[in-house]
This record gives sequence, C-alpha cells and structure tokens, in this order.
Amino acid sequence: MTKLTSAIIGALVGGVLFQWTGVVAGLLIGLFAALVAELRQRVMQLEARLDQQVVSASPRPVAAEPSPAPRESPKPVQAVTIPPLPAPRASTISASDNIPKPRPSAPSPAPAPAQPGPLKQAVDWLHDFFTSGNLVVKVGVIVLFFGVGFLLKYAVEHNKFPIELRLIGTAIGALALLVVGWRLRGRRPGYALIIQGAGIGVLYLTVFAAAKLYQLLPLGFAFGVMVALVVLSGILAVLQDARALAAFGAAGGFLAPVLVSTGAGNHVMLFSYYALLNAGIVGIGWFRAWRELNLIGFAFTFVIGTLWGHRNYQPELFASTEPFLILFFVFYVVIAVLFAHRQPLQLRGYVDGAIVFGVPVVGFGLQAVLVRPYEYALAMSALAISGLYIGLATALWRRQITGMRVLTEAFLALGVVFGSLAIPLALDGNWTAAAWALEGAAIVWIGVRQRRMLARGFGLLLQVGAAFAFMSHGSGLGLLSPVHGRVIEATASALPVLNATCLGAIVIALAGLISAFVLSRARSELHEYESPFEFILLAWGVVWWLTGGVNEIGRYFHGQEQVVLVLLFVAVSVLVATLAAHALQWNGLAMVPIGLLVAMLLTAAFFILNGSASHPFEGWGSVAWVVALAAHYLALSRFERRWPVELVRLWHIGGFLLMVLLATMEGSWIIERYGQIAPTWRFAAWAFIPVVAASVLLRWGGQAPWPSVRFHREIGSFGLVPIMAALVTWSLRALGERGESYPLPYLPIANPIDIVQLLVLALLLRWLLYWRAQPTLNLGGDGVKLLSYGIGMLALLWLSAAVGRAVHFWADVPYTAHGLFSSVTYQAALTMTWSTIALLTMVLATRRAIRVMWFAGAALLGIVVIKLFLVDLTGIGTVARIISFVGVGILMLVIGYFSPLPPRQTRETPA
Repeated sequence: MTKLTSAIIGALVGGVLFQWTGVVAGLLIGLFAALVAELRQRVMQLEARLDQQVVSASPRPVAAEPSPAPRESPKPVQAVTIPPLPAPRASTISASDNIPKPRPSAPSPAPAPAQPGPLKQAVDWLHDFFTSGNLVVKVGVIVLFFGVGFLLKYAVEHNKFPIELRLIGTAIGALALLVVGWRLRGRRPGYALIIQGAGIGVLYLTVFAAAKLYQLLPLGFAFGVMVALVVLSGILAVLQDARALAAFGAAGGFLAPVLVSTGAGNHVMLFSYYALLNAGIVGIGWFRAWRELNLIGFAFTFVIGTLWGHRNYQPELFASTEPFLILFFVFYVVIAVLFAHRQPLQLRGYVDGAIVFGVPVVGFGLQAVLVRPYEYALAMSALAISGLYIGLATALWRRQITGMRVLTEAFLALGVVFGSLAIPLALDGNWTAAAWALEGAAIVWIGVRQRRMLARGFGLLLQVGAAFAFMSHGSGLGLLSPVHGRVIEATASALPVLNATCLGAIVIALAGLISAFVLSRARSELHEYESPFEFILLAWGVVWWLTGGVNEIGRYFHGQEQVVLVLLFVAVSVLVATLAAHALQWNGLAMVPIGLLVAMLLTAAFFILNGSASHPFEGWGSVAWVVALAAHYLALSRFERRWPVELVRLWHIGGFLLMVLLATMEGSWIIERYGQIAPTWRFAAWAFIPVVAASVLLRWGGQAPWPSVRFHREIGSFGLVPIMAALVTWSLRALGERGESYPLPYLPIANPIDIVQLLVLALLLRWLLYWRAQPTLNLGGDGVKLLSYGIGMLALLWLSAAVGRAVHFWADVPYTAHGLFSSVTYQAALTMTWSTIALLTMVLATRRAIRVMWFAGAALLGIVVIKLFLVDLTGIGTVARIISFVGVGILMLVIGYFSPLPPRQTRETPA
C-alpha cells in the first residue's frame, strides 16, 4: 500500500510540473523512494534481530559448567570415554533453552525514538492521508480532479465538442457528486465528504473556465456563482463539521486558475477570485477554528501572488495591485483573531504563529517591492502596520477576553517591531541603531521582569537589527550594499568620541552588556536554552565596545602610536571591567580580562617585527604597558579563584614571559641608543637579560611574594621552556658573531659574547638540575640524558667558536666559514682544544667511574684523529701541522696512562 501511495503522489506531482513525461518519471521516482524506505526498514529490523540473537547467545558459554559428569562415575576409565560427550551438549542446549525466558524484558532498554522534524511530519501526514480511510476513493477523487482540469485544457486545444456542451456536462457531473455526497452523509460520512469536496472543486474549475477562457459567462455573473460556491462549501463544511471538505473545496478553488492558466490572464481577475475564496475562509473562520484551512488559503494566496509579481509586476500596475495586498493582509489578520477566539474553552487564546507572524513578514516584504519607487512610502507602510497592530492589541486588552492575552502580546510586539522599523526607513542609520539598541535592552529587562520569553527574544533581535542598521549607515536597511574601508566610518570633521559613529557603537555595546547583566541576574528564571545568551550578549557588547574604540583611535593616530594607544584603551577597559565584575559579583564579566594577555602579546610581536626603529616604552608606551600589566595582575589577583586552574597557570606563565620580553627589548634598545659601543653589546643583551630573569626565578622564585610564589614550580619548569629555546637559538646565532667588544679591547672568553654564552650554558645546566630536583617534574632517564648531550654539544660548539674568534683577532684570520676552515692556525688550535677537552672528560670519567662520559671523550678523541688525517694533514711542511700531530700524540699518551676505561659497575650488570 505504501508503494502505491508513493507512486501516485510522484505521478501527480510530476504530471503537474512536467505534464505526461513527468507522470512517468514521478511514478518511477515515487515507487523507487517507497522501495528504498521499505528496504531501509527491513535492514533495521534485521539488525535489531541480530542484536537480540547476539545478546541471547552471549550467556551460552556459562552452560559448559555442568560438565563435571565424569566426576560422578567412580571408574576412571569412563572419564575418557566418548559417550559422556553428549551430556555437555544436552546441558548446553537446555541452558540455552532457558535463556529466552527473560526475553520479554529485553525490548525495555531500547532508546526512545527522536522527535521527527517538520519535513518528517509532513511526509507522515501525507502517508496517513493516503493510507487511512478509503484509499481508493481518495485517489480516485484526486485523479478525477486533475482529469477534469486536463480535460478542459485538452478541449481548448483540440475543440472536440461544443464548449457549451462540455461545460454543462462537467457542471452536471459536479452537481451529481454534491447530491450523492449529501445523501450519503449519514450512512458513510467519510466517503460523502470526499465526494462533496470533489464536486465543489470541479464546479470551481467549470465556472472559472466558462468566464475566463471562453467568455461564456459575464464576469459579474461568474463572480456571483463563485461567491455562491464559496458560501456553499463553507455551509456544508460547517454543518457537517468537516475540515476535509473545507480543505478540498479551498484547494480546488485555488488550483483552478493555475491548472487552466494560459499565462496571459488579468491579475485583477485572478486576485478578485482569490479575494472571494479568502472571504469564504474568513466566513468559515467565524464558526470554526480550522487551522488547516487557514494555512491552505494563506499559502496559496501569497505564494501564487509572489510568483505573479516576480514574473509580471510593473510599477504602473501599483494602483490595481496594492488594494489586493492590503485586502489579503487584513483578511488573515482577522483570521488570526478568529482562530484564537473560536478555540474550545480550554484552548481559547491559542495563537497560530504561522499566521500571526507570517502574514506581516510576507506582506511587508511584498509591500517593499510595490512601493520601492516612492520615497518614504515604506516607512509610512511600517507606521500604518504598527498602528494597526497596536490598535488591535489595545482593543483586545480593553475587552479582557478570556485566554486572549498571548495574542494581545503578540500584536503589541508586532506593533513595536514595525514602529521600530519605521525609524531606519525615515532617519539616519546611526540614530536608528542607537534607538533600537536602547529599546532592545529595555524590552529584555521588561521581558525578565514580566517573565515573557517572547519579549526577551524580541529585545535580542532588536539589538541585532541595531547593529545591522549601524553597519549599513547611509543606505537605510540596504544591507546588501557594499561597505568599503573600515566597518565603521566617521566624517573627518566630527569631534573625537563625541560623534554619531563612536557614540552609536558605545550605545550598542552598553545595550548588549546591560542585557547580559539582566539575564545573569535572572538565570534561575530562564529556560535552559536561554542560558548561553548571557555570554553571547556579553561577547557582543565587548566586541562593539572594542570596535568603536579602536576605530576612533585609528581616525587620529597611525603606526606605532596607534598600536600603543589601542593597548592602553584595551587595558583601561579591562581595568574597568575587573572593578565592575568584582563590585557586581558578575562571573561572566570576570572572564573578559582573559583577553588582555593576548592583546599584550600581539603588541609585543608588533615591536619585534618592527625591528630596532622603536621600543615598547616610547611615547605613550610607558603608560600603556604599566596600565596593561597592572590590569593583568589585578585581574589575576581578583579572579584566579574563579578562572580554571589551567588557565590561571598559563596566564601566570604568560605574564612572566611577557615582562622578560619587554625588559629585554627595552634594555637592548637602551644599550644601542645611548652607548657608543659595538653592536655585539646589544646582541648580547638579548640573552643576558633573560638569563638573569630565569636565574633569579630559579633561585628565589619560591621565596618571593605573589605572583611568583603562586606557580613558581610551573614557571621555573614549563614556563622557562620558551626562554631556554630562545637562548639555545641565540647561542647558535652567536656562533657567527665575531665578538667585537669596542670600546674595550678583545680578550678571549672575557668578551660580551663568550661571557653571556658561558652564562647561558650555566643556566641550562642549572635548569636541568632543577628539573631533576622536582619529583613531580620527572623527565625520566632518557630525557635527562638527552638534555645533557644537548648541553655538551652546545658547549663544544661555543668553545670552537671562541677559538675561532681568538684566531681572528690575534692571527688576522677572516671570521668566516671558508676563512677558518682554510686556516692552518685555526685547525691546529681547534685540534689541540678538542684533544684537551677529550683528555679532561676521560680523566674525570675515570675518577668518577662514569663509563658513558669516558666513551663520549673517546668519541671526541676519535674525531680529532680523523680530523688530523683529513684536514690538518693538508698543511704539509707547516709548523701548525707539526704542533697538531705532536700535541695530539702526547695527549693520547697521557690519556692512556691517566684515564683507562672505568670498570663495569656491579649495578650495571643484570641480576
């Protein structure tokens, strides 16, 4: 039955849209859709059965426990005989037979089906319509209805019979359907209603065709007959309390001009005809609250009217189109009131939201198209609609009709909406935004006080509308118009801050913040799905506040000064937010200062990328950074108990790193700006200041007052990772520095680069020991070894570079990779240096019995030997070559005597 239903629906839809070709395609598509749905249902059933079987079979292995049958036999020989084997099978079978007993409780844990969506509900309704009741009669009536329409169209095209005879025959058949249906209303009411609805629909078709297509009936007489048909269908539906009859009659009447249309009809005729149909719906609405009928009329009227306007409307047709739009608008406003009033006593006041809110939205949209050529016409239309709804709300309020309060509030809200909408249509966008934002905040407050969710929602939407009006300043509500340059622009002649643009942004921001605060105080009275709106509005207000301030600063300042003043504005804003959140005990606002650290880091990144041309504390920077750091630590001191612990830890670490970075940037700039010294000093300062800061933290961090003591372990371990990584990078970069120490003379090791490099190595070693001393920060043996090897390799590279600098200054060897590699002097000095390091390493390893260290020294010594033959040997006949080979030979003899391989310790052998 489902397949037949789907096939018929597909054929009907395809036939209407694509004629006979569409009938075949729709039939196949409908049948295919039904088959797919059936297969999907069968697969789901099979999966459910399979799951039940798996659940039923899972306890079976337990049934193997009754296998101690051989124990009962005193003969040991029987324990290994084959005959007892069936016993476990029998017991297993019996156990499995017992399992289905609890199956009736198995379906209970099945999850409840999810609520179907609107599309699923529509499909279910169509399915029930065509599967319940007399399916053959329903389908037959639909086929007959479309057949009559196609017959009339065919008659027009081929002229087979006299048109008068065809129309009279069709009308007689329709009257016969009405008579038969009326007589059967007592015995078979369902069948009778369908037949009557079909008869009324066919009569609609016949009268419309006679008047419109063939001009056989005067238009006045035809309209009179249609009025009679509308009245007749309404009377029959009301007398029999038959929604289906009313729906069939209305649908047939609305579809009649569509099915027989030639595309060249008179819109006045069409809309007049629809006006009569809607009048009939209003008449029925006076007696019955039939929502389906109202929705059918609303959908057909405005959808077909919109399609006609899209294809055929011209400005010169305004005088003949506008009255119909007003009439349809009034019709469905009246229908909304009748529907709420004619409900049963227990449901009186029930509001049909689709009609109440759909009519003004669709109607005003169509009105905007009609009055586009006329200035202020749309504003006057909005004002008129506002007056209509406020007048209706006032009248309903004064009558104090039981249960009509919801509809009264809905009309009042619509009146406020369209009154608010008239403002931007007639005034400047900035004034519109300010008015809407304040109005929206006030409505949110009223909605909380009166516990009206609808009012709260409207207040929020009004603030969103204020933002759009503000951003589309200069074009009314033309939101699709391009906006060039900044999002918010102000004229150059406007006063700082005291201008419409800046004040408008401030008003929108304050409205959002006030609304968020109001919702935070009424959190217990809100619905669960309303709770996120506090934070959404809070973020909305903060974004608008910052946007307005940043834009205002950008009007007067540029470059570095603009960046610093933006930081100062953000810092002051966070300072005010911190004090306000603490005073108001508003946890939501207490989260706002979190963003200050991000702003400070971005500002610091700007100065780093800007190079040596500027420094952080230049000009307003001294004020901005002090205020920003003060606001940052004030927020931490007030809210670190409210923020997540991980976030607080991260923000403490970030604050420490930021202060080190600022001190380093400022210190290096001061050295370069006020000292007549070599650039090496500034380069050394980039590592010296972080080394001092990290050393102080590692030594006294746990003894210092707040904030260092709060997370000194985390800052001293994980927090120093960025500093250590930067220092290692600096050390590698320092390998290429010549080490000039002007105005001081150059001395090996006792120069800025080498001294700071030694401090870096000492700090790295101290940091490694700090990690090992903290039980909660255990790196493991592999981690410690890896860091130790890294520090040792870095020390070897530094010492090699130090030898190169000494050779450069004392032997006039160019300090370049090629110059040093080609220098026999440098190679000899490097060989002796590496050999000495290997000697000291191996001697120390022998004394402390550290085999790993001894092997490291031996490996370095091996590299020295390889270097002797591959590099140093190229300097044949030179003193340096002789010194290299003799010196290495002597050192190896010393190593062999004083530093033998330490014996393997007992703890290193496996037990």
